[in-house]
Amino acid sequence: MRDITYDTFDVFFPDQCCKGEAPFCSDDCPLQVDVRDFINKTKRGSLDAAYKTFRNAAIFPRIVAELCPHPCENRCPRAAAGGSIDLLNLERAAIKNARSLDPINFNVPAKAERIAVIGAGISGLACAIRLAAKRYQVTVFEKSDRIGGRLWDLMDSEVFLDDIATQGKYAPYELVLNRQITSLDELRDFDAVYIATGEGGESFGLTADADGNPSGGPDGVFIGGRILGADTVWAISQGAAAAINIEKYLKTGAMRFQPERPRNSRVTVDTDELKSIPRVQAAAKDGFSKEEAIEEADRCLRCDCTRCIDNCEFMTYYRTEPRKVANLIAFGLADHNLEPLSNNRMVNSCTDCGCCEQVCPFDIATGDQVMAARRQMFERKQIPPAYHYYWLRDMQHATSDEGSLFLPAPHGKKAKYLFFPGCQLGASDPRYPYAAYELLRRVEPQTAVDIDCCGAPAYWAGDAETHRQMLAKLYQRWQEAGKPTVVCACYTCLRLIRRFLPDIEAVSLYQVLAQAEGLQLPDQSGRPEYALVDPCSAKYDATAREDMLALADRMNVKGQPLYKNINKMPCCSFGGNIEGAKPDLARTMRESRVQADPRPYLSYCANCRDTFAREDKPVVHILDLLADLNPDDRRPPHIDNRRANRLQAKALFTGEEVIMPEPKIKLIISEEMQNIMDKKLIFADDIRQVIDYAETTGSKFIDDQGVNIAHLVIGLPTIWVEYVKAGADSYEVLNCYLHRMSMVEPGRAESEFN
Repeated sequence: MRDITYDTFDVFFPDQCCKGEAPFCSDDCPLQVDVRDFINKTKRGSLDAAYKTFRNAAIFPRIVAELCPHPCENRCPRAAAGGSIDLLNLERAAIKNARSLDPINFNVPAKAERIAVIGAGISGLACAIRLAAKRYQVTVFEKSDRIGGRLWDLMDSEVFLDDIATQGKYAPYELVLNRQITSLDELRDFDAVYIATGEGGESFGLTADADGNPSGGPDGVFIGGRILGADTVWAISQGAAAAINIEKYLKTGAMRFQPERPRNSRVTVDTDELKSIPRVQAAAKDGFSKEEAIEEADRCLRCDCTRCIDNCEFMTYYRTEPRKVANLIAFGLADHNLEPLSNNRMVNSCTDCGCCEQVCPFDIATGDQVMAARRQMFERKQIPPAYHYYWLRDMQHATSDEGSLFLPAPHGKKAKYLFFPGCQLGASDPRYPYAAYELLRRVEPQTAVDIDCCGAPAYWAGDAETHRQMLAKLYQRWQEAGKPTVVCACYTCLRLIRRFLPDIEAVSLYQVLAQAEGLQLPDQSGRPEYALVDPCSAKYDATAREDMLALADRMNVKGQPLYKNINKMPCCSFGGNIEGAKPDLARTMRESRVQADPRPYLSYCANCRDTFAREDKPVVHILDLLADLNPDDRRPPHIDNRRANRLQAKALFTGEEVIMPEPKIKLIISEEMQNIMDKKLIFADDIRQVIDYAETTGSKFIDDQGVNIAHLVIGLPTIWVEYVKAGADSYEVLNCYLHRMSMVEPGRAESEFN
């Protein structure tokens, strides 16, 4: 067997994540208006605040609102679903509803550096006002007798002159009209120069790249605007960029800079279920009213890449995203961190369903990142053992000699298939594994059986060594069987085998059955219409849903998938052993699943079936239909019955009779009490141990109603039981609960706590 290696946390650090990058509209906007912020403020009716966001980017808001060709609409995802967001009219509405159009008056000290701007067109003035607002000494030279340049040919002079005057109100600069600069030598007393001489103007031998970095001139000289072919809005943008670069030059002496906000955003938006909402039409000629602006802003998707968050209840619950998860984990794993357990519950709350990776355009696997963190934390003994205690204990039973079984192919022949039902199929219903085996043998008689566990509970607990041991055991059985194809009834088993044991060819049971066209299946046309619920790990198998629908069709079962896109199918709550660390999140997941559709569910995962049934959801397992076993309303087995079911499942293969030993202490447990035990993951044998210890040692309390109250540390938890004697060796259990604290008592043997 190849060495099984695991990725470490740092491999998954999501540098590729595009969450928070500019949306398409901001990316295409020459001024890079923060559209998300603008829309958010508009949506809540704060049009004055929205105006400030727009003004801060536009510099000249009324000019931009008049002349902008609105390229922002070109890539708007709403274009095909009611029309692009009408940002231009939203900007005009913000201007119309703003309490004041004045800019911010920054209280900053005057600076000594002098900057010359050649040209009083819109680009030169944008640069001048930005620098003058920071109290640099700015002088604008204009060869004509008026400011505005090309604006005189494009719009009403009264509007643009007033806008320029308003926005320059707190940005004092010197304006020199009728002065043509013919040589840069004339400006040698200035610390920096911006050339904005307009279309056909003098460039003084300079040009610039796409990022505004000049070439062909002396240090400290920059160029932009219409002289480089820019339209009005791009000219403003280049003037603003020049102001930033000039300030950087004055501080560092450098002449080449990366843009403040790089373009080419990688944001992607999921539009699979986007509903069409038509554009708002203004009732008045002067544009949107405040109410209309709010309505139009509400159409906006505020594009950001939130695919993983939208499809991950773990990230939604913790209000986080991949980069934050990585940072929190890195903080928790840092050697200098004084609180290594500070993010423990979060790290142990991921179900490892894989939705994040499957929906991410860059294949960022936050789930793998969390699992890697668990392994490192487990090695450091930072994970509270109680989080995974029940599931590791259950795995031990499933893999014990009592619970596991290996049968070679009949008649000593080489097996073509090795059937691996997993540890939970027989625990759900002892007939499931053997019924599946009989179906499989009708397809291929030379089928061996390995009833065991793939090690998923250990993998989810971060216990890499135990997981390796489970896989090594499976690998050995596979070799003993003659290296056949492993047929899995559980998609989590299938996923982990394919990932960690690539030498083994593994397929799903249902793929084999679906491809066996000659296999006769029962007619289930009398069953109701179902919603097909895919297990979360099925998204890693290309034909899982197709196979299931094919089997249902051959049995005349009607139904449609609960989720249109299988890659968005979340976990039922069983994965990751999260119930121990975050039971309220697990409950939220279960409730969300069962409320998603009023139809009864058809599942092909035993864990999903039992989880949904636990919430009183009518549900059948596909084997209930294939082998005609159970109705839709079968309750999930109690946790004690799950162990007994495993033994019964094994007995169906061996033909041996299962004789359960008569317990020394008989318990009377109501159905309500049994449900409490299931919820708290307390076995009846645990309760027997508590009562036996209490009755043997007298270590118990007795309340005024005669109820005995006793406790005992069993493994990790301390279990408390309230009970009354009902007979010679029988006791009625009234209540039980557990906690994770050990109560060390004087005179108590240390071994009793281990």
